[in-house]
Amino acid sequence: MTRVKALYNQITLADCLHTPPIVEGIYFFPPQSVHHQHLIESGKAEMCEWRGLKKFLNVDVRTTQEKLQDKERKMKKEQEKLHEESRMQPKESQPPNDEEPKGHAAHLLHNAAFFYPHPKESAMKIQNFIAFTKNSGVRIVEVEEQKTMFENE
Repeated sequence: MTRVKALYNQITLADCLHTPPIVEGIYFFPPQSVHHQHLIESGKAEMCEWRGLKKFLNVDVRTTQEKLQDKERKMKKEQEKLHEESRMQPKESQPPNDEEPKGHAAHLLHNAAFFYPHPKESAMKIQNFIAFTKNSGVRIVEVEEQKTMFENE
């Protein structure tokens, strides 16, 4: 039995216990095998003559720890802002700082994954399956798994 994973550095983006469908050399991972917490709709879409509407996803490759740290920083900024406002002292006007934390853009792989939400009839077997673009830096790894003694019976 072959297990297939999609990896970026040490982060597992998808982990399929069997070989997923392969179309034109690209693995399409079933939705239940994908770690969706790393995927963000990018807003980009293209029409494929053979398979239908193709929607793209950005891949957030921050670790869970990094995401928590970013969330804590954002909450701290919001608390500081509320504290400042509660003091009711006039302050020089400054534009709001709603930027992502520094370095966030480096952790976002733009349009690195895609799927077909409503494919044409000939591509129904890959409906909502997630694939990763070839030049995204995502590695596809096949792992041969040994059968256990019980599986041989």
